[in-house]
Amino acid sequence: MSAREGLVRALAAQKRFDEALDVWRLGITSETPPSVVAALRGARGRDGYLAAWHADGRVQLDALLSSSGGKRVSSLHLMFRQFHAGDSAAGFAGLASGMRDREPWTYRLPCFAQLDEVRETPRYRAMLAEIGAMPAR
Repeated sequence: MSAREGLVRALAAQKRFDEALDVWRLGITSETPPSVVAALRGARGRDGYLAAWHADGRVQLDALLSSSGGKRVSSLHLMFRQFHAGDSAAGFAGLASGMRDREPWTYRLPCFAQLDEVRETPRYRAMLAEIGAMPAR
């Protein structure tokens, strides 16, 4: 994560969405996907921020799936990109699968930026409570 991306995330976490969008727009380059540029154009407030966030996530999800060549994709990386793309139903299904399989990454969930949007939801909080603390070895 770049410093700019960290600042955008920090501003959004403080609900300063218009400032986050302004900082994000300053980082647009010729390599920024057109769908993200379009989403950022004129975006305002929380809804605009999330639309841009989801557009960015969709690009990343599509890239992950196309680069896999039909082979199995890491459940963690798939879940991240599903949440980031705004597909919370698929993201929560992937999280539930990770919990069921007792995947070690489930204990690190509070660290992941891709979960910022769902972090305060009752469903996410209940899942975190169910996961609990990492067992001692």
